[in-house]
This record gives sequence, C-alpha cells and structure tokens, in this order.
Amino acid sequence: MLENPNPQMPSKAIPDRAQNPFIATDSVIFHALKGKLYIPLLQLKHPPYQGMWKLIGGLISLDQSIESSVIQQIENKTNIQKQNFIIDQVYTFGEVNRDIEKHSISIVYLALTHQMWPLKNSQHDMTVKWFPITELPPLAYDHEKIIKFTIGRLQAKVRSSNIIQGLLPEEFTLTELQQVYETVLDKTIDKRNFRKKISSMNIVESLKKKKTGMQNRPAELYRFISKQIETIELFSRQ
Repeated sequence: MLENPNPQMPSKAIPDRAQNPFIATDSVIFHALKGKLYIPLLQLKHPPYQGMWKLIGGLISLDQSIESSVIQQIENKTNIQKQNFIIDQVYTFGEVNRDIEKHSISIVYLALTHQMWPLKNSQHDMTVKWFPITELPPLAYDHEKIIKFTIGRLQAKVRSSNIIQGLLPEEFTLTELQQVYETVLDKTIDKRNFRKKISSMNIVESLKKKKTGMQNRPAELYRFISKQIETIELFSRQ
C-alpha cells in the first residue's frame, strides 16, 4: 500500500495517478510536399493546455485493439480514411509526469499519407491543421519529444525498408521518388547514384507509360513492386 507523503491531503488524492494509468495512442501523420514534411495537429480548448496543440490520438476503448484504435482516431479526428494511409508502431512513452493531469501511457505510431487531405475533426469542435515540422506551434504534453523521436525513426525506416511508398501516389516518376527521399532524410542525393541504387534494389517497376502535363519532357512512371513493407538496405546512415 502506498504511503501518503502529505498527511494533510486525503490519501485518495494520490492513487489514481500511481495505480491506474490511462492507455492511449498517438499518431504522427506525415505528408511530404515541396521539400517539407507536414503533420496534422489538434488544438486544445480547455485548461491546463488551452490553446496548445497535440498529436492525433486518444484513449483505447476496452473493446479495441491498439491498431484499430489508431485507425479510428485518425479517421475521426482528421477525416483521412484508412485506405489513404499506412501505419507502423514506433515506441511507447510512459513517463509518470508526461501529463500534469493524470498518469498516461502513449503507444505511438507513425502514419504516412501521399496527399495533404482537407482535414476535419468529426468527434469534437476542435481545430485540426497541417503544420510543417520546422514550424510547429506550442505543443502540449511531451508531444514535441514524441515528434522528434518519430522523425528519427521514420528516417531509419526509410533507409532500411520500402515504407516510403506511403508518402507517394500509386504512380510516380523517379524524380518524385528521389525528392521524397531527400525530404525525409533532409539531405541532397546524387541523381545518378540514386537511380543506379533504386534499379539494383528491384523495388520499383516501370509502367511503360509517361507522365503528361509536365513543363519538361514527359517522364516515365513507376510503381512499387510490393505493397508489403519489406526490409531493404537502401541507404547508409552517412
């Protein structure tokens, strides 16, 4: 039994935080556009975090799996539908003081979507908005820490798997593919070496057709060969 460190405070004021943590999911949803990564955030309306912003997430219901909770929270709080994003579990954050109101544990996922969808929160009257990761507003809880951690995890996964397909449409040019890699990894990649590497990895295939409506000459279109997220060694960490 826990001892009451403050005899003047009723012992019932201590325990819920220590004994009964809330279990929630939070998702960092990425979209790449014109050299920047964007994520959607919700603005909180009530104290103690009034006016601050948070990731897309919420408590897990008793009748839900973790993954179904993630999908439901994303659909209900952004209006981005399941067929338009992929998810991958990142880490669990459970420091006792991460929420000043209660002890909560957050199971964090990253999500990738190929389009900057119009956002709409159907559950609550809360503002939801896209932000570039370099221009984030004041964040509640430990969500700044979560975002930074998840960006690092995304970069690691992009180097070692084909997960980047979640940020691209079904059909794309090699230039578009390279631009998304450069955006996520925050580095310039040599065009010749990139195409040579992509060709040797056998992860995309030509559709034998061209992308029209471009200022320059039409470029060949490609798609990923596998829809499953698979481990590959595409880029080193240097």
